[in-house]
Amino acid sequence: MVTISDEVKTLLKDSGFQESDVLEVVNAAEASGNKLKKADGSACLAKNVTDNLTSYAVYNDSEVVNVYAHQMQAGEPIGGWDEAVESPLESEWICNKCGETAMNRNVNMSFMGMTRAGPAIVCEKCKDVYVEADMVKTLAVAESILGEKRA
Repeated sequence: MVTISDEVKTLLKDSGFQESDVLEVVNAAEASGNKLKKADGSACLAKNVTDNLTSYAVYNDSEVVNVYAHQMQAGEPIGGWDEAVESPLESEWICNKCGETAMNRNVNMSFMGMTRAGPAIVCEKCKDVYVEADMVKTLAVAESILGEKRA
């Protein structure tokens, strides 16, 4: 059973996440196997996608160490799934489902009918896309700017 670290509990208060929502993301990933694992085995990255929000939990064997979310929909890599990438950049993550190393790729990020390119972690075999925590502030700014343009 994974617990939530005190640091994450504080983050939850500031972000509007509920502890139950975070544990649901982790429990669903553990039950389904849909997650990324760090190559060194130190952490897992799980997500839950709804119509208007993608929520993430980073956790290890004992506790959730980070949570974050974004509204943009992360789609397929720029050029599509079948486009060969000359020198793909390996990430530090491995897809738990297929065992392949996830790659750092630019993907189509859509919000309010507008699409822009953005970096993500991609399992090219399973065609699954994850956004890392360090991108969330950038995405929040982009969401705000695109929201203002649509208003």
